[in-house]
Amino acid sequence: MTNITNVTNITNVYNKTVINNVAVNKVSYHGGNGGLTARPTPAQLAAANERHIPPTVEQTRQQQAASTNRALLASVNHGKPPIAATAKPGVFGGRGVVAAKAAAPYHPAAPAQAAQQVTAERAAQARTAQAERVRQQSAQHAAAQRTAQAKAAETERLKQQRLQQENKPQPQSLNTYRRQQEASAASRAAASRAAPAAAASRATAANRAAQQRAAVANRAASGEVRVRFVTITEEK
Repeated sequence: MTNITNVTNITNVYNKTVINNVAVNKVSYHGGNGGLTARPTPAQLAAANERHIPPTVEQTRQQQAASTNRALLASVNHGKPPIAATAKPGVFGGRGVVAAKAAAPYHPAAPAQAAQQVTAERAAQARTAQAERVRQQSAQHAAAQRTAQAKAAETERLKQQRLQQENKPQPQSLNTYRRQQEASAASRAAASRAAPAAAASRATAANRAAQQRAAVANRAASGEVRVRFVTITEEK
């Protein structure tokens, strides 16, 4: 028996040990020995693997604008928000705004739960803002890449155009080149014509020198003159 004092209207109080001899040999979750063996259907697998379109810019802005409107907080409107639907994204006033009707009774959360809810809402807002910043940065980066590619293409086009202009022969340069070629050909022709005359002149001078040496040698041999031979070097 359990001793209970200072309490009235208590009946049938027992103290008994209960022994549970039921053996549990299976898990209480999906998979494992004795657990559930449910598998997704082909339609569910197809839906999971198909393309999922992210929220549009208007939807994201609608969510951000709604999160900053204190009139939409349950602690302010007590479960009856003044805006349940809007005609256009981001427009929370005017004829197209529809208020909530027949809302459920509002039960305020405990302080700890309210703090957790506020923290969760702030975290969700931070994630949404971060996603928007990332999207904007990605768009700016893509635009900068397209601008850089366009500038590079324009620079390359101007470079190729400049090279074509530089490699294209100009009329004045072509005429100068032709005059230089004609002058060079005339110089070679004049040198070719002068070469035989110079060779003949050298041959004539050499013959006269040989004849003079022969004449002097003959007179010396006959005793007429005594001379000293001088070697004459042919000038080439």
